[in-house]
Amino acid sequence: MSKAIGLVTTPIGNLEDIGKRAHEALVKADLIIAEDTRVTRKLLDLLEIKGSDKTFYAFHEHNQQSVQEILKACEEAVSPVLVSDAGSPILSDPGYPLIKVWTERGHDLLSYPGPSAVTMALELSGLPPLPFEFQGFLPRKDEAIKKVIEAIEVGKSTIFFESPHRIEQTLDLISQIDPLLQCFVGRELTKKFEEHFRFKASEWPKYKENFKSKGEFVLVLFREGEKAGPVSDLLPLAEKYLQKPSTKGMAKLLSAITGEKTSVIYDKISRK
Repeated sequence: MSKAIGLVTTPIGNLEDIGKRAHEALVKADLIIAEDTRVTRKLLDLLEIKGSDKTFYAFHEHNQQSVQEILKACEEAVSPVLVSDAGSPILSDPGYPLIKVWTERGHDLLSYPGPSAVTMALELSGLPPLPFEFQGFLPRKDEAIKKVIEAIEVGKSTIFFESPHRIEQTLDLISQIDPLLQCFVGRELTKKFEEHFRFKASEWPKYKENFKSKGEFVLVLFREGEKAGPVSDLLPLAEKYLQKPSTKGMAKLLSAITGEKTSVIYDKISRK
């Protein structure tokens, strides 16, 4: 018989953001699968929800080998739910591998949506909301970060999470990779010390002086430019470059293809 796991989105900071349906799902749950059971028990206490009559399972990146055990427990439970420490239990949290196998078995899902750091940051950024892309946490190594930043599409707001101990180093790197990137940094969203920063990557050094690397961070990056035109429009430019190759000519051609500004491409090529 098909059963359903409830996906409960928890507050990203302010407890008053908990939805009525999400609250009721936590009250009724007899099995809770949590990223960190200690964090979830604390949340239940703060919401004045009794946790002593519930079964808890921890499911995170270090114990995903326990999928089969947890799946069996979910099939035997009446109202199983999956939660993260904060926000969606699927976005950039370890719940997906469990859900993938669950749905492959023919079971269903219920969703109790709530506040999202992704959509909140997009709203607050002041950058174009559509199209947008969420890529989760940035890589840890500088070379990998560089590849990700350079691959950001023109005209698409791209959202990342970053840890407090890496945020300044990452913004240093971004300012070097593409000084013209439009940046939004959201710190401690929905919490007491919430802050917003909007700047071009080249302006980061002056913001860095009073920047606090504490709490949770969300980045929204936007690369301005025009979409590439029809191939027929590129042919004259390509022929001109091939007749007399130059760095400036290559920059103009690549700009027409990619939509990125000629000055940005020229600077990148010159630094090679």
